[in-house]
Amino acid sequence: MENHTDAKGINMMRKRQIQDLMTQDEIIEMAREAGASMLHGGDFAVFGVAKLEAFANLVAAKEREKCAEIAKWHQDMAAEIRARGQA
Repeated sequence: MENHTDAKGINMMRKRQIQDLMTQDEIIEMAREAGASMLHGGDFAVFGVAKLEAFANLVAAKEREKCAEIAKWHQDMAAEIRARGQA
């Protein structure tokens, strides 16, 4: 991760992380992975219950991973700040 020490840099990094939680392409790929098929014109066919549950599980797992990455970054930043006081 980039090392930003000023408040503006930290806010820009946080905004980028939130924007990157899930892209439309990632969501479409997860829908395909769950078994959705494309209709003419690019719309998705209606999911059956099992496929809808599989899709929801994939989206939730991706969201948890992205949130964990953000939490890790904040922990690393906190450690850097604490280390400054010990230097």
